[in-house]
Amino acid sequence: MSSKIKVLVCTEGKHCRKKGGKDVYCRLAEQCQTLGVEDKFSIKKSDCLGRCGRGPAVKIKGFKLAYGRVEPGDCKSILKNLLKARKALKRELVKS
Repeated sequence: MSSKIKVLVCTEGKHCRKKGGKDVYCRLAEQCQTLGVEDKFSIKKSDCLGRCGRGPAVKIKGFKLAYGRVEPGDCKSILKNLLKARKALKRELVKS
């Protein structure tokens, strides 16, 4: 599991754009640098993620996970929780 965790942030969908999707994107990128985990995450802007009523939306590829109504203050805990989940998944891997 050496590849980066891919994080998509809706910044272009009508609702997410109005509700601060770009602010969430910027804060996620900023928190990656602050926490020193830029090498573990790929933060990308995205068009609509289909969660318009719950924007701004953040989708984590490969985890089948999405967050709705994300605020910039949520970004640090989202990143930390994803790192914990990744470690837990790595421990559970079994070679056959």
